[in-house]
Amino acid sequence: MAGMGRLPPELILHIAKHLEKQKDISSFTRCSWRLYNLLHRYLCQFNSHHRKGSAFIFAAENGYTKLVTRLLEAGAGIGSVSVRDTRDRVVDEDGALINPLIVAVRNGHVATLGALLNESRPGLACSPVQLRAALHWVLRCRRADLFKMIIAKGPPLGLPDSDDEDYDMRSRQDTALGVAIAVGCDNAVIERLLEQGAHVEEQETPCPWYEATVQRGGQMLDLLIKYGHRPKSDRVLSLLAMNTDDPTTIKRFTIDMVDWGMDIHIYGHIALFTAVEQGHFNMVKFLIENGANPNLTCEYNNWRGPFNITWIAVQARHFEILEYLVVEQQVQPDRDALEKAREMEFEKAICLLSGFSYKDIAPKLDIPSYIAMVEEQSGKPSADFHATPRLPCACPVSEPAALGLIQMHRNPLLDMQWPLNCQ
Repeated sequence: MAGMGRLPPELILHIAKHLEKQKDISSFTRCSWRLYNLLHRYLCQFNSHHRKGSAFIFAAENGYTKLVTRLLEAGAGIGSVSVRDTRDRVVDEDGALINPLIVAVRNGHVATLGALLNESRPGLACSPVQLRAALHWVLRCRRADLFKMIIAKGPPLGLPDSDDEDYDMRSRQDTALGVAIAVGCDNAVIERLLEQGAHVEEQETPCPWYEATVQRGGQMLDLLIKYGHRPKSDRVLSLLAMNTDDPTTIKRFTIDMVDWGMDIHIYGHIALFTAVEQGHFNMVKFLIENGANPNLTCEYNNWRGPFNITWIAVQARHFEILEYLVVEQQVQPDRDALEKAREMEFEKAICLLSGFSYKDIAPKLDIPSYIAMVEEQSGKPSADFHATPRLPCACPVSEPAALGLIQMHRNPLLDMQWPLNCQ
């Protein structure tokens, strides 16, 4: 093999054209640097035709911008890189190791990223799937400079499509705007996404409306409202009632926004139940004073409900709230609440509830039925807006996963471990 390097180039190229296996080409090119340089174009062509451009990963990882150019010249398509062609690599949860764009970003090779993004020829350019994944990555890294590069290429901003299976994003059911809000991107980034037509979806976790309200004094919420976006469910009310005892946060969605605010008389009831279980007294008082009905029941599936709100106050051992409900608000407790207090040996509650009669108590409406009734009476039902509870209803605090109501004292995205050179 040592003498191969002395053969005429025409003969070497003729031999190379007839090699069909990767190991044969690899052995052939290792004869000498002259052979490697001479056959480099054929190596690129082989990778393009037989490995679907998997060498893009190697080029992006090492910042070999010229190799990217040569692969493209050989007809390799960036969008054709697939998990099925990276058998020798362990795929990250977010698909980073099969996405040349993300590989270039996480290794700090901006020039290589630019070369990948600048390719626009059909069949060679990045796929929408790759662009979406890369956009989510740079948003989580808060790289405004790289964000500008990627957003200029028009990546998809909505939820992933069914063909995104090769790129299993860590938060794959998030929109670009939802990711940006969750990690607290700068207002300029949020506004650029809104200008591009980005929107959020109700099912995203963390809830974009909640994060936009509690982060940076509600600046991101102001931007959402400025561009005409509105919540499509009352989920944010329950999240605010769950995580804070400050009524001013929930007030922004109800009383302050008279033109589109969610009417507490209609949509504040599940938030009230949530606030009671969390022991948020100020929130409980605010919601009741502004129309939330404490004389309803909630289907507590874990405890074989339905139960009314006094049972919840007992179960959570919030005597101050229980006293406020039955004394000041004159809520008629159910016998279940007294029995629960006795079961828990909750002496204060037993003394308070023992003074009530439990004969001939009128049945209470459940939350969904009451909402439907009030919506019909007020003429406010809308196909574009829905209340969180469904039958059978599960209280948000008791079964948070059932309704997507996840307690978010900490932002899970901010706890993720990202590469240092991605910060």
